[in-house]
Amino acid sequence: MVWERSKTKTMLLLGVATAIPVTVAVFWFFLAFAPWIFSGRRNPILFLPILAFFIPAYLFVRLGTRKYRREWEARGSLPIRATSPIPLPIESSYENEDQGILAVVSALPDKLRFISNNPRKVAWQTMIQQGRGFLTVPSDGCLFLGDTVYFAENMKGRLSPDEWKPIIASVLIFPTLKRELATRLLLILLPILAAYITAWFFIPPLFPTITHYSPQGQPVSFSNDGWIVMIIVGFAIMFLSIAIGIINVGKVRLLADTKAAEIFGTEVFINSLNKLREASPSDTLGIEKRLRNLSISPR
Repeated sequence: MVWERSKTKTMLLLGVATAIPVTVAVFWFFLAFAPWIFSGRRNPILFLPILAFFIPAYLFVRLGTRKYRREWEARGSLPIRATSPIPLPIESSYENEDQGILAVVSALPDKLRFISNNPRKVAWQTMIQQGRGFLTVPSDGCLFLGDTVYFAENMKGRLSPDEWKPIIASVLIFPTLKRELATRLLLILLPILAAYITAWFFIPPLFPTITHYSPQGQPVSFSNDGWIVMIIVGFAIMFLSIAIGIINVGKVRLLADTKAAEIFGTEVFINSLNKLREASPSDTLGIEKRLRNLSISPR
């Protein structure tokens, strides 16, 4: 599904494309050319660029959700991705696929050396309805919600429970890497924020501060082009931080893959990913990124 695969990137691009002109308009028109209009009420205006960033993403998700809801109501089930018509044959020592996966999941915490809530059910569906929207189940992973572990519907019968082991392990390892993710973000963002705060002491003094008077001759506001520049830069840093966060979440997910490969073997993990790629061609780009990561990781 194109909408699903490009959702994050598209929402980010739409938000930035909308927020930048709104930011410029707000701070150059309302605060530079007509500061008296919002004299004493400027703070609410500062949220306009933030709203401009998130509103296109909200509308984009709503439109996609409505599309899927119509398909779901028409079909009587959640929409699924296009797949090859015949599942790939698998061999398994378990009685059935679901019991095998539950056995694999229950054994993983000891292997990974951390405690995890053992699910009691396995569900195969591409999307999970939550409130008025849907939560996508990735074809190259799974979701743990409550007492159920969810797998994409088009993956049923594609891998044996043992072949799911490194995939599931990577999903379970990822939440344990929160400290790694926080460290990555701090190392990138702290210098940027420090430079931004320092710039507030040097940039505004380079511009003259203008006092605006009311018709009665009372000073009502002050403006400085340096303040406007710094505020615009501040919003740019905020939008950049979102992009940096998304990129680093992806990198930490790849790190989870690497750690899972260290436990179960790189070749085993690569074999499982190759089978997922064959079963779900629409996810080729994401799976190939994971394969490249494992190929360059130490074996």
